[in-house]
Amino acid sequence: MTPKVSIIIPLFNGGRLFHLMLDSICKQTFQEWELLVVDDGSTDGAEKKVEELSKTDPRVKLLRRTDQPKGGQKCRNMGYYASQGDYICFFDADDLISPRCIEQRVRFMDENKDIDFGIFPAQSFFSDTEEIVLTPQSRTYGIDNGKDVLTSFLKSDYQYAVWTNMYRRESIKDIHWDENVLVRQDLDFNITCLFRKLKSRFCKEGEIDYFYRHVPNNKKSVSASFVSEGKARSQIYLFGKVLNGLEENNYPSKYKKDFKEYFFYQFERLLFESDGGCMDYYLKLCREAYGKVFAAKLGLVNNRVRGIDSEQKRKRVGYIMLFLLFMNKRYYKTIKRNL
Repeated sequence: MTPKVSIIIPLFNGGRLFHLMLDSICKQTFQEWELLVVDDGSTDGAEKKVEELSKTDPRVKLLRRTDQPKGGQKCRNMGYYASQGDYICFFDADDLISPRCIEQRVRFMDENKDIDFGIFPAQSFFSDTEEIVLTPQSRTYGIDNGKDVLTSFLKSDYQYAVWTNMYRRESIKDIHWDENVLVRQDLDFNITCLFRKLKSRFCKEGEIDYFYRHVPNNKKSVSASFVSEGKARSQIYLFGKVLNGLEENNYPSKYKKDFKEYFFYQFERLLFESDGGCMDYYLKLCREAYGKVFAAKLGLVNNRVRGIDSEQKRKRVGYIMLFLLFMNKRYYKTIKRNL
């Protein structure tokens, strides 16, 4: 029987947390699904659980990435090409879904045949077990807050993520995961869908069906190595790609202005969390996108901060200079809160 839904999960050293996700998929009330786990070269044996399960449940399939590049984007493409379902879900290996997750999503998509993808409520949580622990830092996704969706993405304030969504297979057949994007892959895929004018709808009466995990005292793997030179260059490539997309699709200039906030955020990461190896390349993009004055101010901050050994002093001087040069309220709040 051809599955109704294809669930695609990239896997790299998921361990026990991946096993919990796997269990939550197997407990679904809706049964017409296939699971494609694409192993990205795990070294902890996480993929063996999939291999074992596939022997007794033909809906579960293990694929192995055998060519370059390494990463979730390559694995998701492989999973999509091998999938058969009418509907597609891209999930993360260390999260959890509710027992009615797939049932709720299929029903909504069946009832809304005019949309390309549906958006469903999700909740972040902090735990390294199957227990879902909500804290003041927990966040809800997949909820319509009435704001412009593209503006939200451009300001790094995501209303939804790829894992909150169920896609109609035919709608994304020409939208591939860009294998040059090593970080912010979710942002790239979501904005590409918006540029392609895919139609979406929030499931406003739906229950929370996806739980995005934060492991206490740890970070998602994509964030942990964010400031390596390769990933920093990839981020800069993505920024250029988004700017080109805004121009090619004739979006009003306000959207380019909205995206400037992301440029500030990336500058902070390069300034405080890297050796600055890509800073000249980044400032060149800033100059091309927002002018010589903007880039010169950022360069001034970079030159002043680079010679400071103390991390705390480096951040204090950097944020004070950023506030004085740009009068951005966010920097004032950062100074009051942390410095």
